[in-house]
Parts: sequence; C-alpha cells; structure tokens
Amino acid sequence: MPQSTASNTRIIARNSFWYGIETVLDVFVALATSIPLARAIGPERLGYYSLVVWIGNMSALLGSLGAPAAARKYIAEFLGKQQGGQARAVFEYTFKAQLYSSLGLSALALLAAMKFGDPSYRIVTYCVVGTILPGMMLMIPAQANQAAENMKANVPATILSQLIYTGAVWLSLMMGWELTGVSVGVLLYKWVEFFMRYVPARRWVASLPEEPLDPELRVRLRSFSIKSIFLMLLNILVWNRSDLIMLRWLSSDPRHLTFFSLSQNLSEKAILLPRIFNVSVGASILAQFGRDAGRLTQMARLAIRYTLLAGLPLLWGLSAVSPALVPVLYGSRYAGAIPVLALAALAAVPASIFLPAQNYLEATERQKYVIYCTCVAGALNIGLDYLLIPKLGPIGAAIGNGSGQLVAAVGLWGTILWKDRIRLQWGLLGRLGASAVVLYVAAFLVARSLSPWVALGPAIAAGAIAFILSLKLFGALTADDRQRLSLITGLIPARLRGTANAALDWLTGEPVAA
Repeated sequence: MPQSTASNTRIIARNSFWYGIETVLDVFVALATSIPLARAIGPERLGYYSLVVWIGNMSALLGSLGAPAAARKYIAEFLGKQQGGQARAVFEYTFKAQLYSSLGLSALALLAAMKFGDPSYRIVTYCVVGTILPGMMLMIPAQANQAAENMKANVPATILSQLIYTGAVWLSLMMGWELTGVSVGVLLYKWVEFFMRYVPARRWVASLPEEPLDPELRVRLRSFSIKSIFLMLLNILVWNRSDLIMLRWLSSDPRHLTFFSLSQNLSEKAILLPRIFNVSVGASILAQFGRDAGRLTQMARLAIRYTLLAGLPLLWGLSAVSPALVPVLYGSRYAGAIPVLALAALAAVPASIFLPAQNYLEATERQKYVIYCTCVAGALNIGLDYLLIPKLGPIGAAIGNGSGQLVAAVGLWGTILWKDRIRLQWGLLGRLGASAVVLYVAAFLVARSLSPWVALGPAIAAGAIAFILSLKLFGALTADDRQRLSLITGLIPARLRGTANAALDWLTGEPVAA
C-alpha cells in the first residue's frame, strides 16, 4: 500500500526523536565515563584496553551483521507488505542462526584470549570476550524494532544498561578496581541490555500470525546474510578502526593507540546526530521497498542532503575547536591527540553519508556495489597505513582511514547517481558546504587565539553563530525544508516550539504552517 511523503516524513521524525534520546544518552555516558577513565589510567595503559575492547566489539559486530541485517531488511519488507506471518518467520529463523554463530565466535575468541592475551589483563580480556554473546544476540530484537519503525521500543534497554555502565566505571575508579571493575561492568550491562531488548520484541513478534518460512525466502535470507558478513569484514577495514591493529604492529609508542582511539571516539560521537537521521531513514527505506519502491529515489536524494545538514557543522566544528577541546577534556598529556582529532573529524564526513547509500542498495538487494567500493577503500586504507604510520604514527592512521572512507562514500553515491539517474540538489549542497567553511574559519580563529579553557566556549559559540548566519545569507534552506523540519519541531516541548518555529521562519523566509 503506497504511503505518502508526508507520512514517511512523520515516521522518520518520530523515530529520529526516539533514536535521538538513545544517542544523546550514549554521548553523555561516553563523556561521563571516558574522560575520568582516561585521566585516571593515562595514555600508556589505556591504549591496550582500547585495543582489547575494540577487538571484542568488532568480533561481535562481525558476527552480528549477517543475520541481524537480514532480519532488519526482510522483517521491514514483509511488514510493509502487511505479511506479518513471514515477518515472524524471519525473526525466528535469524534468531536461531544468530545463536549458533555467536556461540561459535565466542568459543574462538576465548581460545584466542587464552593463547595471545596479556597475562596482566587476563580478567579484563575474559570479560570482554564474555560480552560477545549478548552483544551479538541483542542485535536481532533491536533490528526487528527498527524494521517495525518503532525506535521507541529500544530506549528502555539503553537507559538501564548505560546507567549500569556509568555506575561501574565510577565505582571502579573510586574503589581502585580500575580496568578490572570497568570490564566486569561492561559484561553485566551487555547481558541486561540483551534481555531487556529480547523480551519485549519477542512479545510483539509472537502476536503476528505463525507461518512456516517460505523456501524461496530462506534462500534469499542466506544469500543476503552471506553478503552482509563479507561486507562487514570490509567495513571493519574502512569504518571501524582496524587502524588500531596497524598501529599496534607498526608503532612502538603505546600512546599512539590512545591518541587515535580517542580521536575516533570523539568523531563518532559528533557523527551520531546524522546517524540518528540515517538509522530512521534506513528503516523507512527498507519498509518503503515493501510499500512502494518507486519513492526510494526521492528518499535517497533527501537523505544525503539532510545528513550533511546535520553532520557538517558538528564534524567541521569539532575539527576547528580541537586545539581547545582536547586539553580541557583530557589534560596536557593528551596533546598529541589534537592533530589526530582535527584530521579524524574532517575525514568522518564521508562516513556520515555512507549509511543511507548502503541502506538504499540493501533495500534493492544490490549489495555487490557496496562490496566493490569497500574493497577498493579497504585496500587504500591498509596501504596508506603501512606507508604512513611508521613516519607519522596516529596522524598517518587518520589519513589512511579518512582516505578509505572518502573513496568508499564517493564510489557508492556515484554508483547510485549513475545507475538510478538520481539528480541531487547541487546548488543547495554547495551553499551548505560554504556555510560549513565559514563555521570552520570562525571557530578555528577563536580556538587558536586564546588559552584552551578560555577559548572553548567562545569558539563553539562563534562557529554556531557563523553557521546559522551563513545558512541565511547563502539561502541554504528552502520552503520545502521548512515543512519537513517543522515536523521535528512539533516533537519538542511546547514551551520551546514557538522559538524553534520562529527560527525556521527566519532561516527559510516563510512562516511555518500552523
């Protein structure tokens, strides 16, 4: 059944709101835990912990994208077609497949930890290995909720699990348990998050009609899952800090791991706002393929523009204020992370627009183009890491990672624009880019002109004001943007809604309809 553009926009706005709550909480918890942990542990010891946690996360991610990606794609498609029985069958099939793969991967990770783990961090390593199973299993119910375009259902689990993690970090630091206590807290919150996601999702899935899985669909599920796993291997090379392995191999300074990991963490937090939009749009793109595939090209065209509208000011602003931000948050011992963060934040712009392109091609079952582009990007990333890390350390890793991301994003969107004859609004994109340049210059000049503690606030304010004024001056927002963004302002508290709508009036030159 076709669904109107306005209805899609309302769904995206509602899901963006709820996913935004999760994201804001993630950012708050990350800052409330990573900063005191970094200050207490120091850059030398924190490097190994960052590497171990990354390996654990990537192990779970590697094993999670096959079945969960298939669950998200096909549950959304069949719910869009109003075929709830097949949606339920997909959930049950992918959950079993995920259980088998997670048990196997957990066993392999445990053997690797026993063989290669640092004896002085044995408990930490085993706890991280123990997070793989729940970390993989929680992805099925989480993706099912996204497929149902119900981001709200994932919020309670996030809130409780993040509270547990925050308490574990602060209690560990106060009691002197340090990384051991933190790793135990991570293990606990992963299991709590799994059960809180699974039980409610299982309940609404059980309300759907019970049907056997169609044999043809079983073949499609397997094919899609295999491609997703292969794609995840490539994504780890390009998007998920595989450069930490290269740094560990090619650099003898343990601080380099910390500087690169810290920079990537902050860049990922800045990219979370466009990711809120991307995840919501991705769920609607997959469902729209079942409802009315003819509207996909319009959704893709809007996705890239609004992703850049959300991401450019945050990422370029983060790069510009890095000389003030790093000393204020982490202290003088982390000064080596400043140039790494400046590069990593700029390089994260392509990563912000990669996800909607991937969702578009997944919805139309053309993952081969994602694989091709990511192969080229991964080879470039590893090659540049090998050449640059011995000379430049974490700066070389940031250059390699950013170059790979740029090639992947440009190749993917170029393929979509060429194959599907999608015309982007290049004039509006250019005006948006010019506004981001003005923001960068304003924030950078202020951040460089004063001491870090004095400069940080004024630099952020200068960049924000410059960006807003530039949007108005260059005419980067239109009346159509007013109508779409007014759906989002309608979700904020009533006492702030008038101010937000007035700002939209001024930026677009037309009043928001009542």
